[in-house]
Amino acid sequence: MARRDAHSRLRALGASQVVESASETNDRFELILESLGGASLTGAIERGAPGGVIVVFGNTSGESTPFDFRIFRSAQNARIETLFHYSAEPPSALLPT
Repeated sequence: MARRDAHSRLRALGASQVVESASETNDRFELILESLGGASLTGAIERGAPGGVIVVFGNTSGESTPFDFRIFRSAQNARIETLFHYSAEPPSALLPT
C-alpha cells in the first residue's frame, strides 16, 4: 500500500501490484509495508497472505490499531515485523561494566 504518487516507482522496483488502501482489493499480499497504523494497519493485516510479512515502520496516523488474532487463520504463518526498535533500559545500563 502506498500513496498514488509512489505507485510507478514501486512498480519500477518490482512490485507487481500497488494499492493505496486495503479496501481497494480482496487480494492477499506476501509483503506489506505499513507506516500509517490505525485502520490502515488493521486493513493490511486482513490482506496478508499465508506466510506473508507485514513490516510496520511507523504510526503517522497516531491511531491505535485494534485487531483480532483470529484474522491470521486465513493467513497461516504470516507475521508482523517492526522496524521500530528501542531499549527501555537507561543508557548507563547498556554500557559494559
